[in-house]
Amino acid sequence: MQEPECDIASDDAPIPSDNAFRQWFFDLTEASARADRPIDVIPHLKQMFINAGFVDVHEKVLKIPINGWPRGRRLKKIGKMWQQCLLDGLPGFSYALFNRWLGVSTDQIEVSLDCHIVLGYRETNLFATCRLVWYM
Repeated sequence: MQEPECDIASDDAPIPSDNAFRQWFFDLTEASARADRPIDVIPHLKQMFINAGFVDVHEKVLKIPINGWPRGRRLKKIGKMWQQCLLDGLPGFSYALFNRWLGVSTDQIEVSLDCHIVLGYRETNLFATCRLVWYM
């Protein structure tokens, strides 16, 4: 199983709490918890597998770049593809949860989706953490 965590990070500097994309993740996590469908369980996947009875469970944590900041051609391409996946997914993840569980209007959701601008800043070297969990 592979799942990205619901946050962004950077090795260069701490990401401020008022970062628009980080705020979007915070709001999405809050809305999903209120909907009784929490999305912040990813760091616990390995333990969830073990609790379910699987044995010989392994985990690998990967950093996936967001946008084209990496120097290497392969990671640059992965970063651009991940950025596009995030941009394409923002509305689909946001509308129902934000409207139903946070009481945010459609117009306000449109404004919050402007967080996509942050994804284009190559200077911040943003990445998402992805966890791969498997058993033998």
